[in-house]
Amino acid sequence: MNPLHSSLFLASLMVVGLSWGDLSRAADPFTIVVLPDTQHYTDNEQNYAHFVAQSRWIGNNIAAENIVFTTHLGDIVESNGANALQWLRADRVLTRFDAYPSFPYGVALGNHDYDNVSSNPSDSADTYVSRFGAERYQGRPWYGGSSPDQRSHWQRFYAGGRVFHHITLEWQGASATNNNSPEVTNWVQSVLDAHPNTPTILTTHEYLGGPLGAGRSAAGDDIFNSLIRENSQIFLVIGGHALGENHRLVLNAVGEPVYEILANFQNLAEGGTGYLLLLKFDEDHGRIMASVYSPSLLMLKHGEASQYSLPLTFEDRLGPGDRALPIWWGQPQALAVDAEEAELHAAINRNSSDLKVVWDTVDRGTRKVVNWANVVSLPAWTGGDGLIDANLQGLREATKYCYRFIARDPGAPTYSWSKPGTFMTGEIRETAYQSFIGSFGLEFPSNQPGADPDHDLLTNLEEFAYGLDPARSDHRTLQVDDLAGSYSNGVPLTMGNNDASFFSVRFVRRIDHLASGLSYNLQFSTDLLAWEDSDTLPAVLLQDLATGCELVQVAYPLKGALEAQFYRMLITLEAE
Repeated sequence: MNPLHSSLFLASLMVVGLSWGDLSRAADPFTIVVLPDTQHYTDNEQNYAHFVAQSRWIGNNIAAENIVFTTHLGDIVESNGANALQWLRADRVLTRFDAYPSFPYGVALGNHDYDNVSSNPSDSADTYVSRFGAERYQGRPWYGGSSPDQRSHWQRFYAGGRVFHHITLEWQGASATNNNSPEVTNWVQSVLDAHPNTPTILTTHEYLGGPLGAGRSAAGDDIFNSLIRENSQIFLVIGGHALGENHRLVLNAVGEPVYEILANFQNLAEGGTGYLLLLKFDEDHGRIMASVYSPSLLMLKHGEASQYSLPLTFEDRLGPGDRALPIWWGQPQALAVDAEEAELHAAINRNSSDLKVVWDTVDRGTRKVVNWANVVSLPAWTGGDGLIDANLQGLREATKYCYRFIARDPGAPTYSWSKPGTFMTGEIRETAYQSFIGSFGLEFPSNQPGADPDHDLLTNLEEFAYGLDPARSDHRTLQVDDLAGSYSNGVPLTMGNNDASFFSVRFVRRIDHLASGLSYNLQFSTDLLAWEDSDTLPAVLLQDLATGCELVQVAYPLKGALEAQFYRMLITLEAE
């Protein structure tokens, strides 16, 4: 069995909630938000409030500022892969962007985000991939894909009558210091070659030096020479890493303008005081207006490095702005299949009145509807969560099927086709998690293990594991009445005896956790850096057959005196 999803609960982490604005898409102007290095927000409990304030401001101003994309410049954390708390803080904040499947964003891999050595881009990046790899974005219509190692990605967004592409390139992705650079640059070039006329922005952690007036770093030169000089669709490059702010205009091989920008505020008080960079594209005035703003301070940062205008002739450099919003599909999935029936879904980015699903026992490999054996028209989609459902019946047992979703505007000559999906009848059964989440009426993407539809800072996976309600805000600590022999479900808690000579962790566990593919891995630490698995089997204290849960207890490790001071719970959901 392979782990599908995991969730980490760490004792006494508090995260501030977030509210979201409307996802409207006005024509002009539009804004791209740049989140510079957040490493000193995630490594400091007080500074962390700035990161939360940034994400809250973005969510609340998506409509008012017409925010069409958000890019994080890397150095998500300070302490590489060793500190789970820092990664958890970052994940909790950036998960708020997942509340809307149609809101695109990218998160770059910085030098502090590798697993071990921050100065070696050839190091592994498994921690980054586990939280910000391709799986995080699967099913999002705006997500284009990742490099083979999932350390670089590309996204797309629509603004001002144009489709834009954005590439999130890992640190030193084109440098000889990175053993993976040939594979990375070849992958980026393949994306650019497939879309030669689409205006493209590239974000990478290290590119331009600081302060104002400085040139590129050696890694920046490698990226420019390998990817930007000869690829004229790239018109803007954004990076962090170097301290300070900088911007400049250079020319590519055919004499077209390319803007290069540096933004990094980690050397300011409190790790940056919440400053983020706003890039407002204003075609009517032929410019990109850059401003630095702090949602924490509710103020702009002044100076020629922080408030500036980048002249841009939009139609000449980016192409005409008269394109209608295309139809984009997320990767389709088969939710449940029995011997003769299948339930399919796929996310779509916009309204469509002409929807169909086609399927056959083989992938026809064609975008001609008449070549598919089975075609079913679906109800028009005019909004909501962006999920298109299809139910296929009368299928043959033990048979493999291929399918695609298609959509088009009325009168359009061609359809927009999703990527193909496959399923085997009688192969996929409803899992315990699917049964649990379905009982609350949650649909994609709100039904995903990493989602938090009730905004109580517990993922669906945690709600499933602790027997809570994913559709109602019920983030509470486990309550135990030892005298009455009862308990109320909640997140784990620490218990101590009267003289504090013995401590234990109590938590709720599903009685059927093994059959459900759930594992609860309790770990202890003295310093929040080194973690060790508990070597004590949980003791079952109480069972509640009505809820299907049980109360279990694990003692803190002791050697004469209390050693461990912290605990965390890693919950993993395996494939059934």
